[in-house]
Amino acid sequence: MPLFLMGELLNDPYRQPREYEKPHLFSWVTNNYWTTNFRASQEGELNWSYTLTSSADASNAAASAFGWGNRIPLYARVMPAAGADNGKAWSRSFFRTGCDHVLMTSCSPSQAKAGAVLVNLRETDGRDAELTLLDAAGNPLQFEVVNVLDEPLGKRTGSIELKPFENVFVRLEM
Repeated sequence: MPLFLMGELLNDPYRQPREYEKPHLFSWVTNNYWTTNFRASQEGELNWSYTLTSSADASNAAASAFGWGNRIPLYARVMPAAGADNGKAWSRSFFRTGCDHVLMTSCSPSQAKAGAVLVNLRETDGRDAELTLLDAAGNPLQFEVVNVLDEPLGKRTGSIELKPFENVFVRLEM
């Protein structure tokens, strides 16, 4: 995390309580002013980007969704020209989780079973979750819990309990 300062530049930054007469945000992506692990000189080209937002929802799930939305590229596909039915949805998902604080971190073809996908899911809000996978119509899907090597850990099921911040791999047949 880069160092940052809100308010005025180097105007008694340790004063409490803080009063921000000039609401500026200053950032030092590298610096050697304070005791840090950066050298006084840096070689090569360095690039940074910042993304700021505001929201009434301060949960980890909302922060994860915002972060993933900004760091994961938008996948696009060339679609044929619109026909007579222009009312179809612009986006579509094969499946979704039945819980708002479970995030899919990866999805790849299964090496162990043809026609299946290996899905990595993580609970992001620090609370228990009942994990269900739903198809596009909202119907529950059967899946199998596997390890990171795509080896089965149990039988096929429609839901599992996730502990706070737990990570799980599941195999979903298409």
